Amino acid sequence: EEILGYEVDPQNVTKVGAAKLSAAVIYDMTFWGFTEEEVLAERKKLEDTAADIERVRTLPAEEQKKYFKTANEIFPELKLEDDRTEAQKEQERLESAKEILKNRLRTLEALKAYRKSYIGSIR
Repeated sequence: EEILGYEVDPQNVTKVGAAKLSAAVIYDMTFWGFTEEEVLAERKKLEDTAADIERVRTLPAEEQKKYFKTANEIFPELKLEDDRTEAQKEQERLESAKEILKNRLRTLEALKAYRKSYIGSIR
């Protein structure tokens, strides 16, 4: 999924939080030529939508279904049907997990090097 040309991992949205992500998107919008008034209008829409979602989430599960659609219901409407096999999806998840692991290991090595240089500088 993408927002303003950036690839977005749904798990990151969950970790960071929709509000923080929305704030980052709004901030980025100013870089792409949105005026302050347009940003405020979009922010108001987001806040109103978030309030509506919170209100609907207080309803019983059956009632909520009247307001929410699943991704499987929306994708065909948007012509975003995923025709990958389960094996292909699993392979992509595995590749993504490997890439995340490599990045975390690089970060760990960088932190170790920084720690080593920092400790060496205070002795």
